[in-house]
Amino acid sequence: MSLTRNEQPSALVRKQYYVSRAHVAKLERLARRAGPGVTAADVVRRSIDAYDPDRDEPSDDELGAALRAASEAVDRTIGRVREVRERVRQARADEVDRETVLREVHAWAESSPAEFERLVELFRARR
Repeated sequence: MSLTRNEQPSALVRKQYYVSRAHVAKLERLARRAGPGVTAADVVRRSIDAYDPDRDEPSDDELGAALRAASEAVDRTIGRVREVRERVRQARADEVDRETVLREVHAWAESSPAEFERLVELFRARR
């Protein structure tokens, strides 16, 4: 049994509540995800500790500022994604151009072997 804060097993009170099967399944999933030794009862206790209906809700200004910050971050991310997409598009276009040029050179070399040989000799002479 995993207890929260300074709780002692003798300080706990046993209570029974009706919950749906879906809630039971969710509690069990949350307990497994929380780690070894965490029980569904631990999740219930933690949830009760975290729940506070009287807590101050964020103001409209705070929510607006958070929304603007999130929107700006999304806009920056979209801009970066567009830049990357453009670089990928250009790289693909360059690759297609290289392949096209290579095919054209091969076709020319096959159709003009004498000229190709003169070109090869020209480069041999420069070594």
